[in-house]
Amino acid sequence: MNARTVAASALVIAFGAGIGAAQVKAPTAPADTAARIPALVAFHRVIAPIWHTAYPAKDTAMLASFLPRVKSGVRAIASCKLPPALDAKRGAWEKGVAELEAAAKAYETAVTKSDSAGSLAAAAKLHAKYEALARLTGPKEEGEHGK
Repeated sequence: MNARTVAASALVIAFGAGIGAAQVKAPTAPADTAARIPALVAFHRVIAPIWHTAYPAKDTAMLASFLPRVKSGVRAIASCKLPPALDAKRGAWEKGVAELEAAAKAYETAVTKSDSAGSLAAAAKLHAKYEALARLTGPKEEGEHGK
């Protein structure tokens, strides 16, 4: 090996080591300071197929099939305790939850009446209210909407 090859190899190894060190994750926050709301994260598994599958296909039967999961998911969000890290946002959270509950009620009314246009509009509103709460509580985590 010539001197250039040795120098280039050393540079590549040093650079690679630097990248590896940079990828070490910082320790996670203790559970009591975390701003994550598990019920909201779990609701993404309900809202995602509503918004990305049923809504664009205008599949109102599929929208109706999600009603039990919408109701239980919204109930879980409404009954969860806001983490201390989000105390400053409590008023906005409570308002957002009330709006999500109202959107879920409108969704229930539309799908039980088999109102196609109403079901689609209610699904859009439900999605918007979920997104507002997700934005309020902080950055999106892996697997959440928009990733």
